[in-house]
Amino acid sequence: MRRTPHINRLLILRNDRLGDLILTLPAINYARQMFPQSTITALVADRTAPLLHANRDLDQVLTDDGRSTAWELGRRLRAYQFDAVAVINANTRNCLAVWLAGIPLRVTWAYKPLSWLMGNRTVRLRRSHPPVHESDFALAFLKRLRHDPSISPEAPPLHIPEQTIASVRALLAADLGTGRPWFGVHPGSSNSAYNWPPERYAKLIDRLTDHGAVAVTGGPGEELLLAGIHRHLSPRSRSRVACYPHFSLLELAAAIASFEVLTVSNTGPMHLAGLVGTPLVALFSSHLVQSPKKWEPLGQKKTILQATWRGGRVTRDAAEHMCQISVESVLEANLRYRDEARLKSARSSA
Repeated sequence: MRRTPHINRLLILRNDRLGDLILTLPAINYARQMFPQSTITALVADRTAPLLHANRDLDQVLTDDGRSTAWELGRRLRAYQFDAVAVINANTRNCLAVWLAGIPLRVTWAYKPLSWLMGNRTVRLRRSHPPVHESDFALAFLKRLRHDPSISPEAPPLHIPEQTIASVRALLAADLGTGRPWFGVHPGSSNSAYNWPPERYAKLIDRLTDHGAVAVTGGPGEELLLAGIHRHLSPRSRSRVACYPHFSLLELAAAIASFEVLTVSNTGPMHLAGLVGTPLVALFSSHLVQSPKKWEPLGQKKTILQATWRGGRVTRDAAEHMCQISVESVLEANLRYRDEARLKSARSSA
């Protein structure tokens, strides 16, 4: 590896989805340990920026709404006089922008033509053949600046303001009551991965209401999805179910942190649950680029349920493929986490 010059100002560019940014947190932590005296800046999507609230590994967070041209973004970045950049989201706009910004050391991905041309130090790591976990992929960009095998990077805990936690828990208590478990279900995926159909989520929620109350969360534009699921619920279940399609990112994190367990597909809130330590039941397809080997969430308390590939093309009918994961198996995993929480509570009060 060529010698890395002294880096005073480092930019880490990860302005794409929520889950991608969460899986980049260990790489950001690695950068802080490797360059403790440097000023480290992250450029992220404006919708994911609250995730970095009070992150101690960063000195500065820049946001990107995605609407500026590569020329405009490059001119904006030039003003910060960065010494090096890790372009983990190596799309055409980003690679051209950091080149136009005149950043001397540009770490890019070797397997996109313009990324390879615009960088001067590349990451030669395939992402899906075989699958490489996204956190390892992100870490590889920082290791191309300087590699120290003694560093053990980790994702720092997410800081959620106490006022946000208190207000969200008060809302959940008012809607769902107290004295019974709160199960979380996040049925949307923003089309980022194959998913259960809404009717299957409704069946699960009906079953969960026999054991507690259910909070159904959604992201931007998923109001109709949540309303449709609510219509599929049996009348007896509706009094124990509340839908929340308009939480901010930190409010969603506070809600997930309050759940006994979260059921979710391979999407951003799955990674959010892993970050805040909430047990989760995650639904995965057999599609190679959606493999748990690539997208398994951080954290220890997780049950991965994966649809099996029974010949033919997985892409032929995504919903049919995902329905190989049964409601019974998801319910069983939820109740197992509920029972573990009850046992832990009984031991602590004994």
